[in-house]
Amino acid sequence: MEMNEFIELIKESSNLIYNHEIFYSLKSYGVRRIRKEQINVLKVCLILDYIGLPITISFIDSVLGFKHDTSNMILARMGSKNIVLLVGYGYRGCLIYKLNSTFRDKYIRIDYSLFDDLKKKLEVELDGNDND
Repeated sequence: MEMNEFIELIKESSNLIYNHEIFYSLKSYGVRRIRKEQINVLKVCLILDYIGLPITISFIDSVLGFKHDTSNMILARMGSKNIVLLVGYGYRGCLIYKLNSTFRDKYIRIDYSLFDDLKKKLEVELDGNDND
């Protein structure tokens, strides 16, 4: 699977999550002034967290088509609200985040079975690459 195909799968999967589910989760968590960009970033974060991949600014940029500063600002704001946690630095100083498990478990009410197909495709692809 090429990166462009994987990005398209993430986009399609994020469209399965309704905006109002994320909006009311953020509202009940106490976040004010929720913008559509924040909702879209959180959708991608939920999917990446479910399939076990790290959340990085560059990946958010490539999926949503944002500029680097926009994604950085949104993730930093979500980090200040303890929605995402800064784990550390990756390759070339890339910031790596993960979703706060307390936020995910208590406030997010989405059906994760929607993403099982995506997770299976990724596992099959990774297993195929290990055998080569």
